[in-house]
Amino acid sequence: MALAAAALLAVPLAGTAAAEEGGTAGRPPWTAAAGTWSVRATGDDGDVVDTVMELRADGTVSNNVGGVGTWRATGPGAFVFRLDERVLDDRGDLVLRIEIEQRAVLSADRQGFTGSGTALTFDRRSTTTGEYAVRTEARRV
Repeated sequence: MALAAAALLAVPLAGTAAAEEGGTAGRPPWTAAAGTWSVRATGDDGDVVDTVMELRADGTVSNNVGGVGTWRATGPGAFVFRLDERVLDDRGDLVLRIEIEQRAVLSADRQGFTGSGTALTFDRRSTTTGEYAVRTEARRV
């Protein structure tokens, strides 16, 4: 699944997360996902990628490998995020693009989440080259 060493670009997602940065105390449960997370993504092909991801109150998401995307709350303790990763060669030319969508649910203590979704891969001509099921597990940093 070639998720490692990828740069991320946003894939539009309707709506924003009406959340505050920082801790979760005093916030409505549907805004509790905002914050910084240590995330492990596991593809059905066995590929495992560990990142640190930040979900911001304005509905944007970024990670420690330079990626950005969007997210939004979908209900109390639930949210969705989407990312578009680009893998470049040594000259900076596009080699592979990966579209990721995850639906996630916060743990009861709001200090973790689990998610599931898909990763679609595309070659440099935007031809679909694969589809993978991906699971995520995360803990608040």
